[in-house]
Amino acid sequence: AYYCPVEQEIFLFPRFMDMENTDIGDFAPMFIVAHEWGHHAQHLADIRRTGADYELQADCLGGVFSRYAEQQGWLERGDVIEGLRLAESIGDDVFAQDTDDPHGTYIERRDAVMRGLLDGLPGCDFPNGGEVRPTHIPTRAAPTPTPTRIAPTSTPIVENVPETRLP
Repeated sequence: AYYCPVEQEIFLFPRFMDMENTDIGDFAPMFIVAHEWGHHAQHLADIRRTGADYELQADCLGGVFSRYAEQQGWLERGDVIEGLRLAESIGDDVFAQDTDDPHGTYIERRDAVMRGLLDGLPGCDFPNGGEVRPTHIPTRAAPTPTPTRIAPTSTPIVENVPETRLP
């Protein structure tokens, strides 16, 4: 998945989303969308970070979404762990070691998600700890084999979060 700031659209790879749903759980694809929506929020706030710092902030914003989803009653038991497993599974030290697009280690990614979950937007070092509201992102069918595009839209459920990498 990726966010295109020029078109302000999120691109998703359906096979990847299905694979993560099967391998990790039903919240994994939603967390992917939340991470990419985080990039949209960064774009709207004119944040100019690069590399892993940029990606880790998007992970944190994904954690903020997860916190919001929990407050709305949208999460099921275990969803937060699925989001953390996803973030860890695509850390640079696990997934893409020699990349020109670093996203952070699995520990950095887990910690960024947890900051968003526990501290909300202020934990993400977002400008002024300000309020970010979901905005409409246009959707349209993507040409094959590019991904499809989608419109992004109190205490989080955190149970037994291990200090080490999740299995």
